[in-house]
Amino acid sequence: MKKAFKVSKKKIKEAIRKINKSSREVMNNITILNIGKVTPIYRILKSIKYENII
Repeated sequence: MKKAFKVSKKKIKEAIRKINKSSREVMNNITILNIGKVTPIYRILKSIKYENII
């Protein structure tokens, strides 16, 4: 038995609007959505980049 989630069109449009307002940062072909604050994944990727782990 599969569970289905009911999401209204209003909520979907609201989510799309918030994502479109966010700034997209790209680091090594990985897109990071930054919504008004520094995201932890950005810090992790930045530290990996400068430590030459990858």
